[in-house]
Amino acid sequence: MDVPRLVDYAKKTGGVKGFDGGEDIDPKLILVERCDVLIPAAIGGVLTRENANGVQAKFVVEAANHPTNPDADEILAKKGVVVLPDVYANAGGVTVSYFEWV
Repeated sequence: MDVPRLVDYAKKTGGVKGFDGGEDIDPKLILVERCDVLIPAAIGGVLTRENANGVQAKFVVEAANHPTNPDADEILAKKGVVVLPDVYANAGGVTVSYFEWV
């Protein structure tokens, strides 16, 4: 994928939808794509009992606040997936947010 071209496209259009240098993917399938490291970084609660069995990553780095619910945590542990919890992976962002609040 031509990343600089994608960045230019996103700046011009406000998003990546319609970019002809890649393929569309069903948003429900993105978390179960084959990869080494999965980094859920946008919203919480995206890894659930319903999709955790499909996760193919070796590592999950929780960059969002609580992206993995307890059922998914248990499933991932049984599969041998290493999960770096948000309290470690996202601690800097939370700390800065605290300083913004005060």
